[in-house]
Order: sequence, then C-alpha cells, then structure tokens
Amino acid sequence: MNAQPERDPAKQLVTAKMLVAMFEAQLTEYADMSDHDRENTERGQDLTQRLPGLHQGHTHWTQRVKDLEHHITHTTSDTA
Repeated sequence: MNAQPERDPAKQLVTAKMLVAMFEAQLTEYADMSDHDRENTERGQDLTQRLPGLHQGHTHWTQRVKDLEHHITHTTSDTA
C-alpha cells in the first residue's frame, strides 16, 4: 500500500477556509432568495435540495478550520 504523506497543516488550512467560504456563499445566496425564487428557479430548487448538505458541510469544515488553527498554534509555539 502506498500511503501518501500528510499535507502541510498550513496548506490544509487554506483549503479548509476556501471550502467554508464556498459553503457560506451558497447559504447566503439561499437566505437572500425569496420563497418564489427558491421554489420556481432552477438555482433555488438546487440549493433547497442541497440545503441539509450545505449546513453539514459548513459545520464540518468550520470545525476543521478550528482544529487546524489549534494544531498550527500549538505546533508553532511548541517548536519556537
């Protein structure tokens, strides 16, 4: 089995923050839509269908950002 080394936590943090921003953008887009747009546009219907996953993804990646920030802070302070 060919295990790949873990990515640098700082690079993981950049990716995680990008994902949080993407989830936030879609959740904001949904929140800003009228009920009519949510029900009668393709985009509104798509976001409505994916809403539970958007919330789960946002929660997951927000926690991942916190975990990585904690790891980086403690790793950096331990080696300084």
